[in-house]
Formats: sequence, C-alpha cells, structure tokens
Amino acid sequence: MPKELKERLKKTLDATMAAAKSPRTSAADKITYNKILKEITSALKVIQNAGTSASDKAALTRGVEGISEALRIVHDPKTSKADKKKHKELALAMSSIVPRVTDPALPVDVREFNKKVLLALSNAIIPDPTVGPTKPPDQKKIKQIRQQNLDALKTYADPDATQQQRSEAKAELEQLVEAPQNPEFLAFVEELKRLKAPQACLDSVQNRTSEAGWPEGSLWGVSDQSCAETVSAGAADTSSEWSGLFQCVQREPFSQCVGSIPRN
Repeated sequence: MPKELKERLKKTLDATMAAAKSPRTSAADKITYNKILKEITSALKVIQNAGTSASDKAALTRGVEGISEALRIVHDPKTSKADKKKHKELALAMSSIVPRVTDPALPVDVREFNKKVLLALSNAIIPDPTVGPTKPPDQKKIKQIRQQNLDALKTYADPDATQQQRSEAKAELEQLVEAPQNPEFLAFVEELKRLKAPQACLDSVQNRTSEAGWPEGSLWGVSDQSCAETVSAGAADTSSEWSGLFQCVQREPFSQCVGSIPRN
C-alpha cells in the first residue's frame, strides 16, 4: 500500500476509533463505526495475505481507500449534518461489500460482481483533481449518476431492504459494472479505434465508463483533451453513423449528446 495512502488511512481510522469510544457518540453510531472498522481490518488482513490474487488486492485496496474517504468526510468539521449522515451510511454500505469479495465460500461470479461494485463506487467517491467535467450541465449529470449509484449500493447492502428493493438496486449496479461489455459501448470503442484514437483517449473512455457507465461516462471520457483530434476526425467523417455524435460533443456539453448516439 502506498505510503501516502497508509498515512491517510491511519489518520481516518484513528478518528473513527476515537469516535467509536467517545461518550458524545450515540450508541447507534458506535455500532456503525465498529462494524466499519471490523470490515476494514478484515480487508487489510486479506490484502496482506500472500495468497490473495493481485486482482483482489487491488480491488480491496481501492475499496479501503473509498471507505476511508467516506469516513474522512464524516469526521470533517466542515461537513454538513446531512452529508455526515449520507457518508456514514455510504461507508457502512461499502464496508458490508467486503465480505462478499473475500468469502471463499461464495460463488466466483458473486465475488467478482461485488469486486466490480466496490471498485466502481470507490472510484466514484474518491476525488481526482485532474479529472472532472468542466461544463455545469455535465457536472450536474455526473453528480446525479454518482448519487444514483451510491444510493443503489446502500439499498443493495441494506439487510432491512425488501427483496424487490435489493433486486432493483442490484440491477442498477449491474448496469454500471457491465457497462464495459455493453454492445453499444464496444461499437463506440471500435469506431474510436477505426479513427486511430491514441491509447490515452481509449484509457480515458474506458476509465470514465467504468466510473459512470454507458453512455454518459463514455461521452465524458471522449470529451477529454486526449480525444480532441479523434473527435475532430470523427465529426469530419460524415460517411460514418457516429459522425453526428462527434459533432455534438464538439459543440455541446457531452451530457446533451446522448440522443445523437446511433441506434442501429
């Protein structure tokens, strides 16, 4: 684990342990904090186990980082009461996913699905100052998508949710984690490759799709500067059915270009 991450994690865990022991903390919050700490400890043990696969280590490390970020927001004195509550619930929901990744008794497909969920939601909550929509409509749309995904996770992880609520939440999360296999997304990537998009552009599209899904995440990715020449080439090639989409991305906020995606 990188030194900087270790230091951030230690600071957050210290604050969480202090809150769990504080007489000012409610009994319900103490239970919540102790549950989260238990699962973080469990995840760290699995990460340190030499027999854990590189894929599981990477997912759990990112998951611990995401839970830690949620807790950091909870302990920040500048955080509003409503946001404290929201991020406390989020940290608990994310921590409850950990056993669904680490329990060898669970089917492989179940563990893989939960690993993808943990990764996607951690990527959504951890801020990256170098990446983010620049236009207000896009910022609003991506924020909305992130919140919908986080809400779905909370419902999916909530033992008190009904079976129907959990099934609907799982379907939303499946749509997110399976976005990189969506046929329309794969066709879009093929078009980018036909236009000889640089690897940095392809990586941007892949990463943002994994974070925010298809199509908004993908259009967010292609609006990156690394894709500028590719978008120009695609817009100019009017013989391609994707030309209208690239023209829209050139002119408008990418969140307003979903209707320009070819549907055949």
